[in-house]
Amino acid sequence: MSLLQHKGALFYHSIHEKKVTHFRAWKKGKTWLYLGMTLALFVGAISPVALPFMGDDGMLTVRAATTSSATLVPGQAYDTGNHTSSNGQVNQTSNYTTGSTDGHTVTNGNWFDLVNDTASTVGYATFNGAVDTSQAFSMSAQIKIDDGTLGNWHNTGDALGFVLTPASSSQLATNVKTATGANLGINGLANSVFIGRDLYSNISNPADVDGTTSNGWVAGGGSVIAIRNTNSTGALQGADYSSLGSSATGTGNQNTTNGTAYMDAPDDTYTLGIKTGTPSQVTEAISISWTPDATNTAPAGLISGTLSFTLTPQNSGNATKTITTHLNLQDAITFGFLGGTGGNYGNLSVSLNSSTGTLVKGTSTVNVNYINAITNQAIASMPLSTIKANIYDTIGVVATSPNAADTYDYTAPTVRGYTISTISSPVQVQNYTSGSTNPNAINVYYSPNTNDSSTFNFTGSATAVTAQTYTSVTTDSAMPSSLSSDLTAKVPAGYYISAIKSTNAAYDGSTDAGVTGSTTAATLSAFLAAHPNEYNIDSTGTAYNYQVTLTPLTQTATFTYNWATNTPGTNGNAGALIPFGNPATTSLLGSSAETGGTDSSIANPNPNLPIWTTAPTATANPFAASVLSNNLGWQLTNPVTQTALGSYSGSPYEVATSATDKAGTTTTAIKNGSSTGQTFESSGNATNVSMSADPLTYYLTNSSTNTYQAGGNTFSTQVLPNSTNLIWTTLAVDSSGNPLTDDPNFGESGSPSRGYFANQGDVISNQLAGSPLADETSSATIALNATVQGLTNVNGSGKTYYLTGGYSYTDDTVSSKTATKAYNTLTHYATWSDLLAAHPNVTSSDPVIAMEVALDQTQLISKAEDEITVGTTYNPVSDLTAGLDRDGTNADNAFSTVNGPVQVKITDSSGNVIDAANVSSKTGTYTVTYTALNGAGYTAYQKWLLTHADGSVSDYLATLSADENADQTVSSTTLLTVTDDTALSSNSQHTISKILDYQPESDLISAFDADGQDNDSNKNTVNGNVVLVSITDKNNQTVWQGLSTDTLPANTLSAGTYTEHYTALTGTGQLAYQNWLTTHTDSSVSEYLTTLTSDERAANTVSTFTQLEVIYFELPHAGGLGLSTLLALATLCGFLSLSGLAWRSRKEDQ
Repeated sequence: MSLLQHKGALFYHSIHEKKVTHFRAWKKGKTWLYLGMTLALFVGAISPVALPFMGDDGMLTVRAATTSSATLVPGQAYDTGNHTSSNGQVNQTSNYTTGSTDGHTVTNGNWFDLVNDTASTVGYATFNGAVDTSQAFSMSAQIKIDDGTLGNWHNTGDALGFVLTPASSSQLATNVKTATGANLGINGLANSVFIGRDLYSNISNPADVDGTTSNGWVAGGGSVIAIRNTNSTGALQGADYSSLGSSATGTGNQNTTNGTAYMDAPDDTYTLGIKTGTPSQVTEAISISWTPDATNTAPAGLISGTLSFTLTPQNSGNATKTITTHLNLQDAITFGFLGGTGGNYGNLSVSLNSSTGTLVKGTSTVNVNYINAITNQAIASMPLSTIKANIYDTIGVVATSPNAADTYDYTAPTVRGYTISTISSPVQVQNYTSGSTNPNAINVYYSPNTNDSSTFNFTGSATAVTAQTYTSVTTDSAMPSSLSSDLTAKVPAGYYISAIKSTNAAYDGSTDAGVTGSTTAATLSAFLAAHPNEYNIDSTGTAYNYQVTLTPLTQTATFTYNWATNTPGTNGNAGALIPFGNPATTSLLGSSAETGGTDSSIANPNPNLPIWTTAPTATANPFAASVLSNNLGWQLTNPVTQTALGSYSGSPYEVATSATDKAGTTTTAIKNGSSTGQTFESSGNATNVSMSADPLTYYLTNSSTNTYQAGGNTFSTQVLPNSTNLIWTTLAVDSSGNPLTDDPNFGESGSPSRGYFANQGDVISNQLAGSPLADETSSATIALNATVQGLTNVNGSGKTYYLTGGYSYTDDTVSSKTATKAYNTLTHYATWSDLLAAHPNVTSSDPVIAMEVALDQTQLISKAEDEITVGTTYNPVSDLTAGLDRDGTNADNAFSTVNGPVQVKITDSSGNVIDAANVSSKTGTYTVTYTALNGAGYTAYQKWLLTHADGSVSDYLATLSADENADQTVSSTTLLTVTDDTALSSNSQHTISKILDYQPESDLISAFDADGQDNDSNKNTVNGNVVLVSITDKNNQTVWQGLSTDTLPANTLSAGTYTEHYTALTGTGQLAYQNWLTTHTDSSVSEYLTTLTSDERAANTVSTFTQLEVIYFELPHAGGLGLSTLLALATLCGFLSLSGLAWRSRKEDQ
């Protein structure tokens, strides 16, 4: 290094020598660079025989592979052996791989010149092998640090020493480019260690990688020795050099358990025991030793143990220093040396002269993969082979002759059905980080033999099945992806594949035992599991042949008897079953099953069929033909669509059987006569057929359904409910539920004793036997051209009737609506619940339900207009003038209840809803709307309460639409006016004397409260508050303010013209003021007014004004001076008079 280069460093030490002895100096230059230490990996775990043989001179010599070590067998492991190294190998520079970031030649004899006086440079030397860390090892060498003739060796660079890493030499070479300076060459390499001189302390506040500025330590060059490590992500772990103390004697970091240790190790010159300085260069002995733990505590792939570093200084007077740490190393590590410079630089070298070392070679595994050259996939029948070899050995796999350039060669296996195609190049065994991908692999590629075809022949079925053939079949190729679907598609209905076997011999001469299965899918799955690929065969071109065995399936015919899913009273349906038969019952027989081979006849399980022997009657057996032919009002049900058929039966139920034919088509049959029946396809369309017996017997004698078939053979017999019509109408009744006979709008000619409503409702059709009666009031009244709530304009009367909530019921059977509607057995029920209690379900044909109605006489009337004064209490009830309930009475003598509580809504002119308690708080015009339930609304409300307990009329009305509100309520409106007549008046002008007192109330003329009256006969108070007064001058400046009852003392006002303002709260303002007082207790009116805007003040107050003229009191023509003179003369005259009297009195005394 030149003197110029050291100028800054020399200057620094000359002025800081005493202060920073034993401490780090600042790095040279403003932009200091860290020299990334290049990891020189000593390959100490390079796979046991990976190191070449050792020559007599200690040089590594190449072992030529003149013979094959072995012929590989797939799935087996091999070991090259030769895993022990000698001292002569590690102390020869020729056994190392070297490099530097500036490209200079590192090797110089038996020296490594790692850095040659250049800044920001890294040089490295890695041993051509690896170290096995499961065994103890040691290594010694010498380092030389040279800063030039006039330099200080502290300033020579960043680092110089050993490096241990699981990375390969090439990975280290790549990493050092970005691991200069403070990175010590290892930052970025996982689980790596630097051991040696850390020549530059990178410390700062906040903490840098080497710690903080404290105890007198500053960033700069120095004499620290350190063991530094990285974590599993490659991050360099931090240190704290300043913890060594101000005298650099701290010992707390010399023996650690965290992979990081350091201490200060000076190498200064001494004369007669006195330090004379720090030389420019030193040559120091260094050594490391590793001792693995007796019991390994590290994770897999790592070894736990103790690592020590010792440095012996060159100059006497400096003690030998040793640091030790406990850590985990990978089981095979790369070993070497590195040196690096940053802004400080010089010459950094390592000498192997006198170097010693004891190492066990590190090993790695070489994977040999056997690959199908066509598919580029591993051959399933040939698992990989493994070879344990020394790291740095060259391992090859050959087809025939070995390769002399390799350390070890192995012969690839030969396989029938394949020909070796290519073998990948030999590999020089590399070290690699545990957990990463193994780079040591050799692939042997085999070309499979190609054959003509693969054929699957079928056997075992009654019907011949064509073979399945595939062409261009290749040895060990995967079975066709469509094999399962192709073979399955060829299986005849009613059969399954029970066995498959190859009729060819395998490549090894074995024969196939075949696979079996209980189903086609199971057999195919087992076959593909056993034969994922085509069999290997010899090269004669023989085709692959397989035998597929078919076996008939056993079929089952099932017979079920059940109620149809929609039958009321079963299957979770509401309603109840109607007993039938003699004795009456609702029970059905259970299920049965018969088995047989495909295409064999299905036996009729007669003992399991339902048998009805009772003579058919309208109330007994519902399944006999004679009953089905009767016309008693029940309608047969279409068994598919479950809609009513046009014919009638005398029973509420019928029987239907469904069956599936050979084609998989399902039809359903019913019997509707002595020798006839109908079948229904899936859409419900009917076809007439001959049917002498029951529907099940019909199917078991039919050629399309009388044999076992795959996927068919299901016979389901159901009992289905027939249907009827439910007639709804209306009936006018009195308050006791008796039909009216004198209502002119009800009653019909021919039936004077029953007053039925003229507009009969439509029927509710398709009411299933046993189904629960439903409340059809809503739909029935719609059919009657009325609303649910009211029946209007009955027979043109213009009147409104309401549903009373009562019902009349009859079981009289009619086939259709009649003109006379002669229902003579009506029974009255007060509520729908009462009717349901007596008749919960449909049990007869054509029942009739009459909704009972009455004339609605609801009335609600209110005043057209009303007026109140602001602030007064308003009760909306006071404006109601009439109220009648739906029956035309007012039983409670209260207008506020009409068929329930009358609802009141008050709105202002903008439509905003106002509470009645607040309506008088503000003047204006309001609309009071009164609403009550009419007769229809009352009925609907009572029904609503059944599901809304404690719901109010208001709650109910909120659920209605506008139209529903109109139908169910009556209403009336009142126009309410709220007035405020507050008034205040005063004199327009008043002249007063300046020297006299003045009372503002003297100019008040009148004051009236909100109701227009002076209620307290006191002009000083308005709406309960004293009138406020303020006086302003001609410049509109307030000169006095107070109350009208106050007195202005004489001379309060100067002579001039003033405006006197009288202000009082209106009725509205008084209400607002009282509300304000709730949060401003004891505050005055004047304080309240200060919170208002000008517009708010104008809206809440009344005012009047008086013009005041204030004058002096003067004698005529005297003016102010004359008055003063006059007073003086009067005073003088009085004095003279008193004096004269005194003189005269004294005279008289004399």
